[in-house]
Amino acid sequence: MRWPAQGAGPRDEDPCARVILATLGHALPADRLPWQNALALAQADPTRFLAWLHAHKVAPLWAAAVDTAGLTARLPDQLADGLMAATESALRLSLAHEVALRRVGRAFDEGGLRWVVFKGAHLAHACYDEPHLRAGVDVDLVVERALAREAGEALRAAGFARVAGSERNTTHEVGYAGHGVSLDLHVEIFRPGQSRRPLGPCLIDSRRKVGALWVPSTAMTLVVLLVHPAVTEHVTGPFGRLIDLDRWIRDHVDVADWREAVALLQEVGLAGAGWASLEWLQSWMATPLPDGVQDTLAPRAARQAWIRAWLRARPMTLQPRWPVSVRLGFGLALQDSWRDRARSVGLAATGWRRYRGSF
Repeated sequence: MRWPAQGAGPRDEDPCARVILATLGHALPADRLPWQNALALAQADPTRFLAWLHAHKVAPLWAAAVDTAGLTARLPDQLADGLMAATESALRLSLAHEVALRRVGRAFDEGGLRWVVFKGAHLAHACYDEPHLRAGVDVDLVVERALAREAGEALRAAGFARVAGSERNTTHEVGYAGHGVSLDLHVEIFRPGQSRRPLGPCLIDSRRKVGALWVPSTAMTLVVLLVHPAVTEHVTGPFGRLIDLDRWIRDHVDVADWREAVALLQEVGLAGAGWASLEWLQSWMATPLPDGVQDTLAPRAARQAWIRAWLRARPMTLQPRWPVSVRLGFGLALQDSWRDRARSVGLAATGWRRYRGSF
């Protein structure tokens, strides 16, 4: 098993990616072929192997997997040291996130604010044996748009400062930092216009308390996992996103949750985005899905073929060079009707003026 030549396209790494992803399955025995191939890749180019793990946000998770398989001693020293450093860094950040979330949750609850934590900090506890195994960056919170300024005041009183330059995203989020962590305060999960109605209020209305945290319902978390990477990372982002989705579906989602999630995706005009995310997931992982789910979400044949062609081209890797082409050619194809696409383009053309100033 060899890495492709430097400078090769992202699809040339697919065989290597499949091998590494296979080793991240639940307790794969050390004598299985994927482990032997993964070790060959690691020994051939430890620097490139570690860089791949970091790029796809799975370095701490792979470090735990190789340790569970009893194969750490067979890693090159450079890679073993890099994995240890990644794990220690992830553990420190995870602990800082937990302390910050308790501080923020207390401030919001005392202020009478309805809020939820979603994406990383929620999934780290719900889908992984230890929360630090899900490589995190920041903490994502959603509050009601009408109370966004009160939420900002509560954060400042709790020792967080607004991040300079984050004003460019004030249509839906603003950044804060403090106590060694970064927070994204959302009123919506992505820019307005991507869905027929805001999804932020849906998350808040579905919330339930788990420990000290308010988190979205199982169905709403599934919706977020299907559409947020589709809209913000053009489906084909880091493979860590697929592992999140795979684990959430396997461990938490039942038929009733699927029914609720599919109905909401159809209602807000993002069934195609959900279908694209499942199409990408199924091309990499054998995630069990209920019969008929993909067919229910699927767009018409021509649009299916168009989205599949874009997925093969990896729109996330094309984004830096051709952002407008990716947004118009792929991003708009994920929306379910011409009216949805016209709304999205129209709001973008005005700079989302009507939504600015919430914070």
